[in-house]
Amino acid sequence: MKKIVLGILAVYASLSYAQKPAYTANDTVSPYSGTFAFGTNVGYYGGYNGNNTNDKLMVDLMQATGLHSLRPKLYEDFTAQWGINVRLAEFKYYTQTKGMHDITLFLMNGVSEANRSTETVACSGVIRKNEMFRDMYLPIWDASDANKTPINEQNPYALFIYNIINTYGDYIKFLEVWNEPDWTASGLGDKKKGEAGNWWDNYPNPCDLPKLYAGVPQYVRMLRITYEVVKAVKPAVYVTTGGIGYPSFLDVVLRSTDNVDAGKVTNDYPLKGGAYFDVLSYHSYPQYNLGVWNSSRNAWDYMRHSDFAVQEVWNLKSRLNTVLQKYGYDGKSYPEKHWILTECNVPRKYYGGSPSAYIGGAETQRNFDVKAFVLAQKNGVKQLYTYTLGDTEDEAASTSSQDGMDVMGMYYNLNKATPATAKQAPAGIATKTLTSFIHGFSYDAAKTIALKLPSTADGAAFTKGAETYYVIWAKTTTDLSEAASVTYTLPWTPPVGATIYPWDYSSTGVSLPLTSATIKLTGSPIVLKADIWPTSIEEEQNDKANMRLYPNPAKSEVTVLRSSANGSCTVELFDLNGKSVRRVEMQAASLSISLEGLSAGLYHIKCSTDKTSCTHKLMIE
Repeated sequence: MKKIVLGILAVYASLSYAQKPAYTANDTVSPYSGTFAFGTNVGYYGGYNGNNTNDKLMVDLMQATGLHSLRPKLYEDFTAQWGINVRLAEFKYYTQTKGMHDITLFLMNGVSEANRSTETVACSGVIRKNEMFRDMYLPIWDASDANKTPINEQNPYALFIYNIINTYGDYIKFLEVWNEPDWTASGLGDKKKGEAGNWWDNYPNPCDLPKLYAGVPQYVRMLRITYEVVKAVKPAVYVTTGGIGYPSFLDVVLRSTDNVDAGKVTNDYPLKGGAYFDVLSYHSYPQYNLGVWNSSRNAWDYMRHSDFAVQEVWNLKSRLNTVLQKYGYDGKSYPEKHWILTECNVPRKYYGGSPSAYIGGAETQRNFDVKAFVLAQKNGVKQLYTYTLGDTEDEAASTSSQDGMDVMGMYYNLNKATPATAKQAPAGIATKTLTSFIHGFSYDAAKTIALKLPSTADGAAFTKGAETYYVIWAKTTTDLSEAASVTYTLPWTPPVGATIYPWDYSSTGVSLPLTSATIKLTGSPIVLKADIWPTSIEEEQNDKANMRLYPNPAKSEVTVLRSSANGSCTVELFDLNGKSVRRVEMQAASLSISLEGLSAGLYHIKCSTDKTSCTHKLMIE
């Protein structure tokens, strides 16, 4: 695995703006030190506040519903008209006044005519103009004139990125390149390898990519320019892809250079797309994928409930990650990518009709949002942004032709609201409850494992210093129903002062004392304030004294040592997502465990008998 070495760190400290970075994302991806922020997209509400809406008012609403990050956008034609500083006051307000953090700034097609490409493509007899910048293949850097920028100012995209990162770089964590570059109405993105027109075997036709109307190598060129400029000016900012939804499109990016000649590798185009982004941003709208074909019935089986919908979000991540692994982004050949989920939600309305009607409902949406926010952290997603802050239509007027996207907000219809009348939807109330407890806390894999949740329940533990909160629920299993019930017994007696906070606590202020170890869980998540760690500090220290790891950190193998060989002990290794990656029965006083195939990082190793258990941290290099 390639690592950050002193030489690269020195580059970070002394890099001249007049030269490109001496590294790519094939060499290093900086560790993520941010905090999970719970975010949303701003959206547009022309009628809000008597048509006097602005982004500052939107952020006020975000804060009121417990959100701490956002995903604003900037278009080049907008900044060309109003100046590069047009949103600077807003970004300062987001971060300095409202405390928003880990912000994702996304770029989208919106190029001024002066800087737009003149290339065209014929699509079914209609001439379509390239949506991208002109002259992107001119050199990026030009240090020949000390009175100008170190950027080649004849390359308008490079200059745009240089101005953006110099102006807004101190206020953002991620710069996302081109919203949904793989959006298509062709259906080809879903085609399997071997099927006609699929993207696994073929390059997408520019006509099938209406947000580009260009080839994938030109998108890779955008990533390359962005990466070089950002890492020269603000290396702490992460470069991300633009909300990808098709694994097959990611495959094209990773097998292509920025060479317009079919993405071929040459001296001028030596690296493929994966070298030019740190973070994979993806979009997931699970409403489209909640059916499984039943061949025995020759029909679809639908599972339109919150837990299956949330699982589909991680299923897409898994499919995308398979592509990354295929091209070596596994922490061994090349550094692993970070992950952000920049659009996600389900509708708050069920439209009925045909059997394939989308998932929907107020309870469904609020359960989905809380579960997605919780499990995102468990699944290694650094930030999650729901689709939009507010509805754009009244529920009664919303139709399924809008795919339910007009009722995915944390607030009811903002086109008819003011700051004084904006009303939180159930999803906003539930999010406020959740974030008021766990924002700023870190997912704790060991304590999550220690909950010993049955397969019919789910949740996670979050810690900050000596404080612990648990968010748990019964898994939903029935189509078009959020009804679920599990009688769950905590592994240990809850301490005095333990409390249950229902989903609507932020609205009602009503909580319940947790006086019994047995809880009846439903499909609606609850927050528990109770540090129910398996043993007292003294007992935990005694247990840990009975087990040692050597070496730690480890590389290819770790040895577990016990002070006594009496009886068997189950040794289990968990990654930070709480997934079991090794399980071995230990009969003797020592046991060597192979770490072959495991990525570098922090793990937990647990030794348990029928009476006791203890957990150690293990670092794999």
